[in-house]
Amino acid sequence: MSEILLSHQRAMHCYQQINSDLKIADKDTLKGYETTVAGMPAFLRNNGLLHFIAFLTQNSDHTAYKFCLDALEQWLTKQSWTDYMADGKKTLYQYLLEHETMTVQEHIAIENEINELLVWLKSLLRAISAQQPQGTSSAGGQE
Repeated sequence: MSEILLSHQRAMHCYQQINSDLKIADKDTLKGYETTVAGMPAFLRNNGLLHFIAFLTQNSDHTAYKFCLDALEQWLTKQSWTDYMADGKKTLYQYLLEHETMTVQEHIAIENEINELLVWLKSLLRAISAQQPQGTSSAGGQE
């Protein structure tokens, strides 16, 4: 049994999120998501993990931020190196803020993982948006 590269797993997760959450989005909606997500890796690097997650949580009534936060939470839930669970009991922000036993290395690993995921979301949204003719829907196309 061959193992799938972590970068490929990230790409598949992002593609599945885009395909399921934005399936009926038109080109303008995709462009809006693409624009919103495009600045997120820099925002994360410049402001740090807690500030970034707090910003997403605070603005989760905006669909693009909610989409991003959900994608990140689901990815971290899947990962065996973190005990975070996206089960509604505790937000990702609360987990990061209150997790007293988290080491600096774990914090950095989560921040790096989120950054890598954001880069994939940005790239895939750009690619899907560019491929979609004006006025059409279905972000993911064929599965």
